[in-house]
Amino acid sequence: SFWEEAISRLDTTTRIQATLATAFQGGALDRAAARYLETRGLCELYTIMLCTGGKEISRALQLCTSHVQEGGVIMFHCQKGKDRTGILSMLLQYACGVDEQDIITSYSLSGDLLGGEDAASSTTTKKSSSSSSTMLDWSRFRGSPSHAMADTIQWIKDTYGSVEGYMDYISFDVDDRMKLKRGMLK
Repeated sequence: SFWEEAISRLDTTTRIQATLATAFQGGALDRAAARYLETRGLCELYTIMLCTGGKEISRALQLCTSHVQEGGVIMFHCQKGKDRTGILSMLLQYACGVDEQDIITSYSLSGDLLGGEDAASSTTTKKSSSSSSTMLDWSRFRGSPSHAMADTIQWIKDTYGSVEGYMDYISFDVDDRMKLKRGMLK
């Protein structure tokens, strides 16, 4: 799961301390993972999404492919239109052969389109995760700086050899990518 992956990325000392603190204060490990994620930023958020959401990402790519093959238009979004949407959009664009710098530039425009710092509110917004004791300060993830997507793409390349290697890993293979590209370029 997402939070298990975030916890696994904690340094050993922090993980041990938080695990011990859980005996006295429930949710300490979850809160430590949330603080870790907040300090690491968007790239860490995206890489955890990629690590833990492969099945769902592959399914979304497959649905997009099926839809464009039938002559349909794709429209997808999430709350802000830059995180989950940005990852899916990046993969779709990569599969269609869009230049990497153009993908990064497109992602970075999201912040401007959302009113700079996501035009949310000037107050800190916190949402709970799967654990009621874990609070994540989503205001730490505002904006869409180009380095967040560039760093995410580099992580994919370092981890899977290439973006295409990641798509192969999640079972969206070269045949699927060709079907998508043909459908998108109709």
